[in-house]
Amino acid sequence: MTESGGEKKKRVVVIGGGVAGSLLCKTLQKHRHFDFTLIDSKEYFEVTWARLRSMVEPSFAKRSIINHHEYLQGASIITSDANGIEDEEVSTTEGRLISYDYLVIATGHIGSKCVTKSEKLREYEADNEKIKSAESILIIGGGPTGVELAGEIAVDFPTKKVKLVHRGSRLLEFIDEKASKKVLDWLTIKKVEVILGQSVDLASRSEDGTYQTSEGETIMADCHFQCTSDPIGSSWLKNTILKDSLTDSGRLMVDPNMRVKGFENIFAIGDITDVAELKQGYVAQRHALVVAQNLEVVIKGGGVGSMVKYTPASPMAVVSLGRREALVQAWCVTMIGKVPGMLKSKDLFVGKTRKQLGLQVAHFYKRECWISFKSFPIALQTKNLGEIFRTFLIFSISFRLDCSKRNPKKLEVSRNEMKRVFGVKKDKEPPPSLNEASDRINKRGESVDEKIKRLDVELTRYKDQIKRTRPGPAQEAVKARAMRILKQKRMYEGQRDMLYNQTFNLDQVAFASEGIKDAQQTMSALKSANKELKGMMKTVKIQDIDNLQDDMVDLMDVSNEIQESLGRTYNVPDDIDEEDLMGELDALEADMGMETGGEEGVPSYLQPDFNEELDLPSAPSGHAVPARGVKAEDEFGLPQVPRASLRG
Repeated sequence: MTESGGEKKKRVVVIGGGVAGSLLCKTLQKHRHFDFTLIDSKEYFEVTWARLRSMVEPSFAKRSIINHHEYLQGASIITSDANGIEDEEVSTTEGRLISYDYLVIATGHIGSKCVTKSEKLREYEADNEKIKSAESILIIGGGPTGVELAGEIAVDFPTKKVKLVHRGSRLLEFIDEKASKKVLDWLTIKKVEVILGQSVDLASRSEDGTYQTSEGETIMADCHFQCTSDPIGSSWLKNTILKDSLTDSGRLMVDPNMRVKGFENIFAIGDITDVAELKQGYVAQRHALVVAQNLEVVIKGGGVGSMVKYTPASPMAVVSLGRREALVQAWCVTMIGKVPGMLKSKDLFVGKTRKQLGLQVAHFYKRECWISFKSFPIALQTKNLGEIFRTFLIFSISFRLDCSKRNPKKLEVSRNEMKRVFGVKKDKEPPPSLNEASDRINKRGESVDEKIKRLDVELTRYKDQIKRTRPGPAQEAVKARAMRILKQKRMYEGQRDMLYNQTFNLDQVAFASEGIKDAQQTMSALKSANKELKGMMKTVKIQDIDNLQDDMVDLMDVSNEIQESLGRTYNVPDDIDEEDLMGELDALEADMGMETGGEEGVPSYLQPDFNEELDLPSAPSGHAVPARGVKAEDEFGLPQVPRASLRG
């Protein structure tokens, strides 16, 4: 193809219609110097970071999946896989040969095998049905994909039991430990069970939904989603002229101008490059813009010095956590919550991506968000300021979008459409009680203790092997295995200490809570008793009590007078003094001394007459003679042996 002036356009072939390839093609379409062809294995471009939202809300995929012909109208698009590269042409699996002057490799990672948009939408609907029908869900992988999927399911389906298994020691290992800990705490609050340091053997899955981990743990789940990283789409390059430009990990080596090393007319962009940076969508888009500028420079005759050099992106991560929250880490700053969620979680940058591709961002408002003035009285009747504001906002948007086409007969919008656009407030599930949280953490602690015990057994076994093995390679291999086991044990011990600290904190809070509850009950009992006491005091008057006491005193005085009157003696002389008393006592003592006849000073009239009282026989004298016929016994109670028999 030639331009109007007779100059031939340069042929550019882009292999891969992902995040980077689609933006590059859209940028090249704006320049009159290029005649480009897009080779892609599927008919559509998908906003890859919106896939997880599409699994819980399949209708969301209608905006995040875009056919190539929608944003590349009139462009040359070949739906096939590339399988060969020569110096000036590319071959496809269908046998087609496409010539090029410049080639751009943007195959990224191997993704879904769905070719058409309708097939991909049906796949998301099937995933959504699988999530809805399952009570327990297993997610394998603790990277961005696994964490975001766990967040989407936990927010949209809070009653589902979600378990996430990750072979690493912490989640999101590409960010720092502080940010990883915040994500783990967020998932724990959402009742997502996270198992670290283990992997799942999918081949061990049984028909009843039982999975086995690398540590022998059994996990029950109705379904699972594997969220590990997909392989890089570069295996087909091993049989091309670019085979020597591949690294051991399968990435293409590029120079600062994003050209494949060793080739001046072949570029690479996206995740397939070996640029030392986090592989993220916005980074791949930066690659595409740099290559677009460099292609324009080269075609205009500029040298290498005029080309744009790519600077690796600064480390920044945005991880979506459900519909309204997210984690952001940029340099040394880490934030989590609703404020970071405003950057990504609500729309997942789908609107921004559509705008970059030249598509209408808010086209669905024109069709579905018209509203009539009749909705204002309805909103006012609710007496809800949020509903009133929402109604006014929809009307304002619709009025700005297309005021000239506004038709009162078509302005009515159902409440269901309003809810679909702006969302509805979901009933929050009550938070777990302190006892439930403590029991759950204790169970996890017990599980970790069991793992530590098993590791101790293995360490003991390795210790014996080291003692029995001679120094050399065999002993070093055993020591290496023992060192791995020891590191794993240290990791579990750290988790156990953390769990114990959490349990201690929960117990402290529980004790404080119980103390406050007891104080409340005490106050309630005191208030009730005080009320009853006040009611009883109304029936008792202090004046009545004083009068009653006075009457009782008077009555006691009268009673004492009566007792004294009744206790008086009759005809008893009252003129006996102390001298009379002492004389009487001395006379009595003299009489007692004369009457004493015994040795012990007992009067005779007080001594008993034993002979008269006891008629007993006189005591015998001498030795007793045994009765005839009664055998004598020895000291042991046995019959005594006759002495005559002994002598004879």
